[in-house]
Amino acid sequence: MATASDAEPLSKSLSTAVPALEIDQETDIFLNALSVAYGEDTILLDTVHRSPDGEYEAYLLAVKYGELHETCSSFGAAIAKGRAQIEHLRELRARDTK
Repeated sequence: MATASDAEPLSKSLSTAVPALEIDQETDIFLNALSVAYGEDTILLDTVHRSPDGEYEAYLLAVKYGELHETCSSFGAAIAKGRAQIEHLRELRARDTK
């Protein structure tokens, strides 16, 4: 019967059982981001990359579609971009109903 002293350390068994995680820019964002979410709207603040005035870079994340949009310079820029996308969709929908 095996005892606890016979078992190899968990860190050693995990390092051989789980392949190394390849960290690319997108993975790095998910590992270090602060998520601001309301309903289906999600903004990820990249806590690794900060502008000289202290603003975190921000990304719109479309969870429903699995899309991570390009970088915005700040949280405010991400909000403005999201509003512009909503207005664009409203305009398209209004044209389709005419």
